[in-house]
Amino acid sequence: MAIAALMVILTVTPVFSSEMVAIKGARQDTLIAKLTKPDGNGPSPAIILLHGSIGFDKHYDDWAERLASWGYVALLLDSFGPRGQSSFSAPPSATAQDICYAKLYLNQLPFVDPKRIGIMGWSQRGSSALATLCTRFSSHQKEYPLRAVVTFYPYCFRTLADLDFPLLILSGELDDRCPPSLCMERIPRKRTPNEVILKVYPHAYHGFDVEGIDTSYMDHRFRYNPTAAADSILQVKTFLAKHFE
Repeated sequence: MAIAALMVILTVTPVFSSEMVAIKGARQDTLIAKLTKPDGNGPSPAIILLHGSIGFDKHYDDWAERLASWGYVALLLDSFGPRGQSSFSAPPSATAQDICYAKLYLNQLPFVDPKRIGIMGWSQRGSSALATLCTRFSSHQKEYPLRAVVTFYPYCFRTLADLDFPLLILSGELDDRCPPSLCMERIPRKRTPNEVILKVYPHAYHGFDVEGIDTSYMDHRFRYNPTAAADSILQVKTFLAKHFE
């Protein structure tokens, strides 16, 4: 019985590996990133992960491992480490270029499918994902645009009607740091080539998916909401499966 149970555990336990890598950044500096890949030689789809204001944290490690268990390569960028906290004030259009360099790095990996690369971003770096357009990069970058983008509580500073990628926005009703009302105002009113989905969770604040968080920063509330967090995982899994077929 014990042996049978162990065999079941070994069968369902995901296999993946992680390593720290260095990639070129938008300011010609070097960014540190954590690369997590699923078992096998691929080529596999890949997701670039952009942390929020809490920085390089276990929350994002958990997401990288979750994505690997779903069959995705995950590249988690550490935007704070090499540059210091001052990088937090950089405009989305500037930090969006880090995404383009990260995409270029993934394009060159033999186990990554360059036609299937997407982004998941949180808070301000979710806003950076909305600004991503790698027009200054190689034709190979333009030939294979981002497959899909997921953003957790971004600041929707621009229209969402002319994006080059499908977009899923997950936000909290009570978020006053990145109000969902801004995203609602910018949601396309007509059908667009790429779908834009906005899901707003009732009674949820900024950081609703970060387990254990319950704090205030600059008069903004950050609070974990287990119901919203659990549903957001399902929403992401479904959305990615749809667009990374």
